[in-house]
Amino acid sequence: MKGLGVRDSGVALVVMCVMAAACTQTSSSSAPATPSDAKSFLDQVNETTLKLGVAQSQAGWVQQNFITDDTEAIAARASQAANDAGARFAKESTKYDPDNFFKGNVNIRPR
Repeated sequence: MKGLGVRDSGVALVVMCVMAAACTQTSSSSAPATPSDAKSFLDQVNETTLKLGVAQSQAGWVQQNFITDDTEAIAARASQAANDAGARFAKESTKYDPDNFFKGNVNIRPR
């Protein structure tokens, strides 16, 4: 079975972040985000997901070609780091959509 490439994994992670942001309740206590804040956030997300995607792909390759308890643990840690980053970015991204722009999407449960 062929897995996702590094680029595909990063794109999928960003899409999941945006979709999760649409479903998550936001607090209105903080100042509204500016377009430059959003660009900065997306730059950080892209850079981080690229690095984590490369690390995850490398760990997965090693685990698939040298099957040991250690390589499985390394691959699991790399996957966990990518998942944790995705969850963190999803939570943080809610401040960039305070009006819940995606609420009209029938594929996303409304608040």
